[in-house]
Amino acid sequence: MADLGDLARLLRVRAYQVGQWGDATPRKATKVLVSELIRATPVDVGVARSNWQVESGPTKVSRRPAYAPGRHLGISETRNAAAAIAAAFAKIDQAPTIYQLDNFFEAGIMEAAGGVTFHVSNPVPWINPLDEGHSRQQAAGFVQRAIQAARIAVRQNKIFEDVGRVTGRRAPPAPLKYGYNQDTRYGGRN
Repeated sequence: MADLGDLARLLRVRAYQVGQWGDATPRKATKVLVSELIRATPVDVGVARSNWQVESGPTKVSRRPAYAPGRHLGISETRNAAAAIAAAFAKIDQAPTIYQLDNFFEAGIMEAAGGVTFHVSNPVPWINPLDEGHSRQQAAGFVQRAIQAARIAVRQNKIFEDVGRVTGRRAPPAPLKYGYNQDTRYGGRN
């Protein structure tokens, strides 16, 4: 039988999981967003694709040259995409984490699980016309499609991995402390 000590341990574990989820979710969503944006950006010489940048605060970004410049590279070009994704992921991974278990109880759930805010931008002036469909390589609206993919990733990110796994039937009871289940329907002893 569970006691208050077991409940306290479970609550500490759940608090830890909420904090981890609060920190991991914006990072995962930003990685999905930026990789979708980079892969979907039409390419001529590689500058627009190379300029998708991630910052962990509202910082003004400057335009940079293409990582691997060329002429008429096309949407299937991968060198600029790989370099831009690597640079963006490095920024996301280096961003400070707000979650620490000791601070969680002091700060409160909203601040501790709040994580960091990421800003994704592209400073090239022709990015809006590209998103409006001014390139034969990509249909209009690739930015909205990337945002939708990030939203789906957030919805799929679960706080508690052990919740909701059994579908359509009753979950078997958890084993008791002594290593066997007393319910005979699941092979236990009486």
